[in-house]
Amino acid sequence: MAYDKVVIGFTALFVAFLLAASVVSIYREGAFLVPGLAPSTYAKDDPVALKVNKVTSVKAPIPYRYHDLPVCVPEEAAIVKSNENLGEIITGNRIESSLYRV
Repeated sequence: MAYDKVVIGFTALFVAFLLAASVVSIYREGAFLVPGLAPSTYAKDDPVALKVNKVTSVKAPIPYRYHDLPVCVPEEAAIVKSNENLGEIITGNRIESSLYRV
């Protein structure tokens, strides 16, 4: 019985320590950003890089590259592959440059 109270006390103390460390970290460093999702700012007439991903369907289990569709066929030299992190590679995302300009 006394052992259970000690374990609960240490658990509560550990959780309180983690909460305090998190608050101090956020206060010192500001809000954290997820890698690959950092905000970008653009001025008027700045080019915006648009990227395309794979195309999937609920009827076909195989994803296709966006540029493999007959509608969007650029020259292969114009396509720039740009996976940003390991997670995108593992999940099978095929991020490539787009011919669209904004």
